[in-house]
Amino acid sequence: MKSLIVALIIAAMLVGGSIYSTNQLNELSAELEEKSKAMLLHIDKEEYSFAYIQLKSLDELMQNNELILASYLNHDELDKIEAYMAQTEAYLLTGDKGSSLAYANTLDLLFRCLVMDYKVKAENIF
Repeated sequence: MKSLIVALIIAAMLVGGSIYSTNQLNELSAELEEKSKAMLLHIDKEEYSFAYIQLKSLDELMQNNELILASYLNHDELDKIEAYMAQTEAYLLTGDKGSSLAYANTLDLLFRCLVMDYKVKAENIF
């Protein structure tokens, strides 16, 4: 009987921890997406210095939440995001609107997909 109670407590802790960390990822993803949208607006208005500031803000936010991202995301996915950020930075510095928008839109899509791809699902728990 004690084993059953312990097993139920452990299962509840696992599910609760998964839900908590998924909520953290959801909040982070929403914040990344918000900053990404702001960057896109600045690029569209050809305000490259403000877009660059937003990009650096995105990078700082990712660095501050590296533990959450590293524990949830596939490392290839993180590398892809970092590569797109580097390419966006390069195009922002040269003032290339088309390429900046293309890479920034891809970043925005990657940030929006974080929640969809890494949410807690019953098949991931059991």
